[in-house]
Amino acid sequence: MKVLICGAGVIGQVFAARLVQAGHQVTLLARGQVAQELSRRGITLQADGGSCHERPRIVTVFPRDGGHDLVLVTVRRDQVASIVPDLGAAGGQIVFLLNQCRDLEQVRQSAGGDRVLFGFPGVAGYRKDDGTVRYMEIRQQPTTIERRDGREQPVLRMLRSAGFRATACGDMSGWLSAHAVFITAAGAAILASGGDSVALAADGARVGEMVSAVGEGFRALARQGVTVVPTPLRLLFTVVPRFAAVRYWRRQLRGPVGTVAMAPHMQATGTTEFPVMCADVLQLVAGYGPAPHLDRLLRDRIGQAGAVP
Repeated sequence: MKVLICGAGVIGQVFAARLVQAGHQVTLLARGQVAQELSRRGITLQADGGSCHERPRIVTVFPRDGGHDLVLVTVRRDQVASIVPDLGAAGGQIVFLLNQCRDLEQVRQSAGGDRVLFGFPGVAGYRKDDGTVRYMEIRQQPTTIERRDGREQPVLRMLRSAGFRATACGDMSGWLSAHAVFITAAGAAILASGGDSVALAADGARVGEMVSAVGEGFRALARQGVTVVPTPLRLLFTVVPRFAAVRYWRRQLRGPVGTVAMAPHMQATGTTEFPVMCADVLQLVAGYGPAPHLDRLLRDRIGQAGAVP
């Protein structure tokens, strides 16, 4: 399959290298110094299961030949508006793999109508000083693609051909909304602990505030008729006793989920993508019941970035 990946951050590099390794023709759209470095040295991935080095084609200008079977959009949430105008000239299926919890239909129509699917990556990590991407596949969260009249099936086959765990979801809007509530509350708690997930894990009271904040957000979504998916995440924050949820998350925050998947991303996007996501979530839950813990965590983060909505 001929694939264009828009966004050369950690997620874009992981998908680019793994897809090249699987035999797909991959073009990676990168900018500035990142484009120069990738053109020179290629992509090196490192995971617990081993490492790989691949060299996808690197471009710095959006290709307008329309010759791609699939376009994966892996930019940050705050960069979506800047890439959407270019997507109309893209060929094939377009899949957004990012934190987009609001205005999905507006983005869909602006970017390509029925050619657009939304999803979320099941991988996360960070760039080391030498440019190597250290990443992990998140066991509890496979790469999830919107189920839409079978259009997702070629995407799932391609992802699985590269060894990604991939699944389809019939309510991607609900999935993305729930994930946004969870990741903003958890991310705000991590940033309030100096960007250190291990430090957060050591503070039971702060983890408890995080658990309460996510539960408030999930209940606000439910009051709007939004089905909070995946179900295990909903149960963990709204049914499981709070002390058990706190104990579970203290363990996760000390492990790779916290130290590889979450904390490095929060450190890297604390003043760019993350405040935008916090503002999205505050608008998403506004008017649907009290959410004092969530409101305080997210407004504190937005205030730190200097732009309270």
